[in-house]
Amino acid sequence: MRKQIFKQNKNKGFTLVEILVGVSIFVLVTSTAVGLIMTSVQGQRKAIAIQEAQENGRYLLQFMAKEIRMSQVNTLDGQTQILNIDHSDFGNIIYRITNGQVLRNNQPISSDNIQVDGWFYIDGRSEDDHQQPKVTITLKIEKTGQKSEEATSIILQTTTSQRNLDLD
Repeated sequence: MRKQIFKQNKNKGFTLVEILVGVSIFVLVTSTAVGLIMTSVQGQRKAIAIQEAQENGRYLLQFMAKEIRMSQVNTLDGQTQILNIDHSDFGNIIYRITNGQVLRNNQPISSDNIQVDGWFYIDGRSEDDHQQPKVTITLKIEKTGQKSEEATSIILQTTTSQRNLDLD
């Protein structure tokens, strides 16, 4: 019997080309995963900013609309940033939209982390008109943030009228 001797390669390992291909694939997969994570984090921040602006805006609109319904509107027809009402329980109330805030009798009722701009539109309150006054509140709510994805702006509007009938 003949003895065959097989030459065994004792140099086991990877070639430089194999290592470069492996590292390239790893970097590609990792950078794609990090990019997806960063995009989802930015989307979440934007969603939170929009939600916060909507919550603040809804609160302001509901708060003012409730008081307007329970009051008599004193401001005459037109567009204004000041609304004067006589509330049945709280007396005279003046709403102002100024310097990025909504003020109720000169006390801020809007959150510090939003900027508010807007108008009150009063219809049916002129001196010679005997219509029931309607007040339309339009607010532009801007949420600013440290990062660009945290900045958002929404516009909200509601119309309400007083429950006390103006039959004078």
